[in-house]
Amino acid sequence: MLATCIALPAVAQDWVTRELCAVTDAGIDSAALTDALLSELQPKADQIANGVGRFWRIESPTGAVSHLWGTFHSSNPLILDLPDAVEQAIADARVVALEIDPIRPNRAAIKEDLAYTGLLRQGGSATWQFQPENTGIPAEIIARVRERTEAMGWGAEAPDYLTLGGLANLLLYDACEDFVNGVIPIQDSRIQMLGMIAGAETLGLEPVDAFVEHLNAPANRRTALSLITLYGSYLEPAPGLRQTYFSLYLQGRVGLMMAFEENYVATQWGEDGLTHLDRTDAFMLDKRNLDFLATALPELEQGGVFMAVGAYHLPGPGGMVALLRKAGYTLTRMPLPGEAS
Repeated sequence: MLATCIALPAVAQDWVTRELCAVTDAGIDSAALTDALLSELQPKADQIANGVGRFWRIESPTGAVSHLWGTFHSSNPLILDLPDAVEQAIADARVVALEIDPIRPNRAAIKEDLAYTGLLRQGGSATWQFQPENTGIPAEIIARVRERTEAMGWGAEAPDYLTLGGLANLLLYDACEDFVNGVIPIQDSRIQMLGMIAGAETLGLEPVDAFVEHLNAPANRRTALSLITLYGSYLEPAPGLRQTYFSLYLQGRVGLMMAFEENYVATQWGEDGLTHLDRTDAFMLDKRNLDFLATALPELEQGGVFMAVGAYHLPGPGGMVALLRKAGYTLTRMPLPGEAS
């Protein structure tokens, strides 16, 4: 999470420009998602349970009401412009529950950040180097990852010193956020801000360091390497891709977003890519959803919760909608203007 504190010199990733990042058109780019591909993917998306809809009403067995919202981790104005019904639900909330609460609770936590706890490898590059022979990651992706850490101000040699969890954490950050980092909030942070202004408490659904700690555990090394490989593979120019994902999100077609991503990975990297995607999703979505649920349930029993997690956490048999229903809650989709039916 320390990427928010790092200076951002323009030394690499020159293809990630303000122009590329400034999506203003909410329509699907036909070059990225052709009509033929859309026709192929839609039946797959239709098979994903709860794959349409970003906003859900949660009712507990005792009648307490809360809300579930699928976020998009971006500061683009199209994404920050929340529907009126969503903003009202935030304003009325007793608790705003987010994937993490990044606000540090005390000075000790700040000192821990400054010490890069969990991010730096003991012994640094003297004991290990981020190379294909040590990771199984293709050289092309290794080069992209080094370019990314250089662009973030860590230096191209940083992957030799970072733990796998620390490196994976850095790669989660969208390169387009480099231009506005620390100035314009991503949607999740704006939701937290609106909740705080309205007087709601903030609940982090997992500890802020849980992601890095999990991936640093030796037993989870394969998962960490898969996540680094997957996110490293995304570090390439892809005209129209960003606009298309925005469009599908604003239409509430989350299942189609997931099918589109799976197709992209398979096209670029074949079966190996799909293995990395499956392994990443098993941790990023399936495991973390169970952790989110365990944290949220005591508050959901009381009601008044606005629960905001990445949109990919909502659909599927292991998604938040299905898990809450299994826990005895009634989930009702709340359609929004512009969303698909």
